[in-house]
Amino acid sequence: MTRVGHASTRVRVSGCLLAALLGAAPAARAHGVHAAGQPADADAAATAGSASGGASPPTSGAGAVRRPFGVPPTGVPPVGAATNAAPAPAPRSLTAAELEELRQRMLGSSKGVILKPDEIQGVRRAVQDAQGAGNFPGRDGRMPRPEPRLLSVTQEVSRSAPETLHLAYGIVSPITFVDGKGHPWPIASVAYDPRLFAQDGTGCGVDAAMGSTQVAAAAGSDRPTSINLMPCRYDTWGNILIRLENVPYPIPLMVLSGQSETVDIPVTVRVAGTSPLTPVKVATASSGPVRKGGGRPAARGAGGPDTTALLHLFGAGTPPAGAQVLVANGAQAWLYRDRMYVRVQGNLVSPQPVASADAPEGYRIYEFLRPTSRLVAERGDGSETAISVEF
Repeated sequence: MTRVGHASTRVRVSGCLLAALLGAAPAARAHGVHAAGQPADADAAATAGSASGGASPPTSGAGAVRRPFGVPPTGVPPVGAATNAAPAPAPRSLTAAELEELRQRMLGSSKGVILKPDEIQGVRRAVQDAQGAGNFPGRDGRMPRPEPRLLSVTQEVSRSAPETLHLAYGIVSPITFVDGKGHPWPIASVAYDPRLFAQDGTGCGVDAAMGSTQVAAAAGSDRPTSINLMPCRYDTWGNILIRLENVPYPIPLMVLSGQSETVDIPVTVRVAGTSPLTPVKVATASSGPVRKGGGRPAARGAGGPDTTALLHLFGAGTPPAGAQVLVANGAQAWLYRDRMYVRVQGNLVSPQPVASADAPEGYRIYEFLRPTSRLVAERGDGSETAISVEF
């Protein structure tokens, strides 16, 4: 009896195990593969084989842990499966204390990237020092010393080396032209390279082409008698050409910058001769005796020639139409409307003229009421020279 009881008990246990195994196989087939990567059918087949009493060989995933029932391979519940997770809480407004804390944090992070006033001043000084060093007109931190310059120009300038002006970058030097007595001399034109120099604000690549010439006004008392010149670079080497009114030759000047400890400012160019802007000085006739044999001049009648215009014409060597050329040694003489005009270098001593004026190139022009055959002139060295006129 005992054996039979044991046998029936063993049969019941085996039957329960078989039922459990048969129920687990379809569920595993429905939810995927186990951890070893084998399909559920293989597990079911293995279970069926063991239930049928046949021995099944171990598979390649025999060492893997079998996935629990109902858990997918990714660890995420399958789509449509019910979840027991609690819903996310609804957002709430920040309190005043939290807002203040957030604001303080933002201010603290912003203050960390803003420069302090002393740091801003340091950056500003560094920028100014760099700009000053780049635009400094001197060399090695030394400012060029300004010195006035006086040049003398004669007609021999066409056969000699031109004078050199020492200018400085960033410094405008005025150049004024005068005659021997300091009267301003009008400028007709100026030629220069605008890539190297700026003349009266024109140049350095602005509003001018290479080799351009700035022409002054042709007439009028406001004609320019000076120019303002500045080099376009620190180190510059070039020249300018200036033409003056009533001067037959150009005046060349070399210009050098960046190579001298001095800068020529201002510059005065004294030109031999008389400026056409020199006012005419009319000498009235004297009632006293005339020196050395000249007769007393008679009063000028009405309707006579314009003295100022005639003196300018004869002084420039361009007599008006109708003037008769007289033969004279050491001077030029003309007879015009019964009056004699003599152009001579130096001062006329005798006879006394009725009018006189300065003329270009160191000459003077004298007007006489009547022709005179003998004149005496005083040269620049103080010696007297006799001038004879044939008429």
